[in-house]
Amino acid sequence: MSAPDCSPRRIRLNLLGHVIDGALWVWAFNTFCSLEVILPWLISGLGGSAFQVGLIPFVMQAGFLTPQVFAAPFIERFAYKRYVVLTLGGLMRLPFLGLAFLLYWGHTTGHLPSAWTILAVLLLAQCLAGCTAPAWLDFLADTIPVQYRGRQFAIRICIGGGLGVLTGPFAVGYIQSRYPFPLDASIFLVVLFILITIGLCGLLIPRELQVPASRRHESLRHYLTVHVVNILRNNRNFRTFLFVKALGYASSGISLSFFTIYGLRRFDLDESWIGTFAGVLMAGTLTGPFLLGVIADKYGHRLNLMVSWTALALVNIWALIAPNVWSYCIVFFFLSMYRSSEVISYLGMSVEFSTPEDRPTYIAVANSTMLPVLLAGGLGGILYDYAGPRFVFITSAFLALAAIALTHKYLVEPREAPFIIPEVPPER
Repeated sequence: MSAPDCSPRRIRLNLLGHVIDGALWVWAFNTFCSLEVILPWLISGLGGSAFQVGLIPFVMQAGFLTPQVFAAPFIERFAYKRYVVLTLGGLMRLPFLGLAFLLYWGHTTGHLPSAWTILAVLLLAQCLAGCTAPAWLDFLADTIPVQYRGRQFAIRICIGGGLGVLTGPFAVGYIQSRYPFPLDASIFLVVLFILITIGLCGLLIPRELQVPASRRHESLRHYLTVHVVNILRNNRNFRTFLFVKALGYASSGISLSFFTIYGLRRFDLDESWIGTFAGVLMAGTLTGPFLLGVIADKYGHRLNLMVSWTALALVNIWALIAPNVWSYCIVFFFLSMYRSSEVISYLGMSVEFSTPEDRPTYIAVANSTMLPVLLAGGLGGILYDYAGPRFVFITSAFLALAAIALTHKYLVEPREAPFIIPEVPPER
């Protein structure tokens, strides 16, 4: 086998392949299958209740986070993760094509799929995406040097977001004006499938910059009860990362869904202002990621996390004290900065705590352990109804400030800390 090519040209090609994949992914999902707009509209149009609409974020997150820790030991058997990513990534895209067919069939026959059917297909797609995630992120770490990863994430977000701003309103509006429901939703999903499949082909370009590592585990039970437990027991810095990440998740989970509703009610606005808020959010998406990407590459993700949580704390406080609606729009600009950090540093930092052979496990544990924190979204809804928005936003700001303080005091930048290699006893 020839030695890996680490030339500047190969690094540029690797970056190109990942940016093609990521930019088309961001463009497709933000425009044609967005969590905030398209999916709630689809579920409601099929007669879904408010409860079913509220389940969408939980289904998307739970489906993505749950299977990762179970898929990781299988993924670690393969030295070259590209083939795993292409196979599982291809399978993950098929449910969206199947969903498009269901909606088309329902339109032609009059037997529309139920909202529960849509949620079940979305759950299947997200479970397949969750199985793919450890392999994809490990493949990214094998093909892009650490000093370029932050800007790589930033570029994909900015290009995808820019394409969404330029084409989204026109494309979505045109399709909805020409085709009745649910045929328009079926077309959205076909376009989504085409774009993310072209993006997957971009991952044929990157090649590993080092000889990849692999590891075999004796059994899933031994992997979960011994290997994972030993990692959590021995790697204190990784445990600290999980804890502060959970605080950040909880802080955003209890407040992110309410800034639009609160702004409309506080300033007595009509729903046309939603477009203004969305435009400011997208404007932040085109600028914030570059700052965060540069910080991550030059100074590490630890500083990046503190910057993003500072933005989150300020957003919650400013929402309460903004004197008018135009100053309130600042909330959505800085929200986009925090959301970008979820991609750049939540994902990027998890690959830096371990040796290559353990990297899929660290990625999976860093994501799957956040599953209980998803309950913060439901808790935020209860608190908003019974304690009021002021209590919700102050609680969210307090959690963000706690995450900053604990990160500053206890979390060591993983690039400056030695790798922890857990001693795993053999299975009895």
